[in-house]
Amino acid sequence: MKWIKKIFASGTAIVLCEDHVPDRETFSEKLDEVGKYFSFVKLDDAVKNLRNGTLSNHAAFCLENPRKSAFQNAVPELIDRNIPFTLFLNVDCIGLNRLPVQEEIAIYKSHYAQALADDSTPEELSWVSPQDAEARLASWRQRIGPFPIEAQDPTRYFATWGQILEIPPQMVEYGMHLSTKPEGKLVLRHEEALDFIRIQTRQAVRHAFSPYKVSPFEKSLNQLGLQAVICRQSQGEVSLKTNVFDIPIWNLES
Repeated sequence: MKWIKKIFASGTAIVLCEDHVPDRETFSEKLDEVGKYFSFVKLDDAVKNLRNGTLSNHAAFCLENPRKSAFQNAVPELIDRNIPFTLFLNVDCIGLNRLPVQEEIAIYKSHYAQALADDSTPEELSWVSPQDAEARLASWRQRIGPFPIEAQDPTRYFATWGQILEIPPQMVEYGMHLSTKPEGKLVLRHEEALDFIRIQTRQAVRHAFSPYKVSPFEKSLNQLGLQAVICRQSQGEVSLKTNVFDIPIWNLES
């Protein structure tokens, strides 16, 4: 595995975002390598520095989802090292023994490749229209077969709210997943998720995670009370030119 090969000059920072964390030792090695070059800070502090134009050599750590593997291997390591982190929550999956809709679609198309060979369902359907994506899955369950749960890694499934709320509150900030473009009536769905997360965690929710760029919708995001969005589609370091609604992820393997 290739590690960071240079120390960025003052005025840059990175955001690390892990999802499935199958091995604690490898995860620990990543933290060691990052710690040689950067000081770990809360994502909230990194965003404030970006907005104020005072970035330094800081690294903010995020967990894209509360997967069981993250609770087995990442969360204990972060707590032991006193590294604060942000945990993004998809309220449609927590404690329900299911995966995000886009993952279930991809698994169905892989497991039932022959039966769905002519199916043109795009991977981004769950982003464009969550209702249509759920309807497509329901149709497949009836016509094609059950979701192949026995063939999946059980640690990829999500933890429960009880496990999430056991994290020491001083160590974690909570964010939300944007599941649709934050415009028009679709904002209402995000408001419901935001309210639910706030009630469950008793924390403010200022940050979101998105698979695609949403910076053109800053007004709608501001209306939700969000101050920054981490974007999987964007890769690289954070600089003073970075839009807070399109914060890139630094890939340690790059």
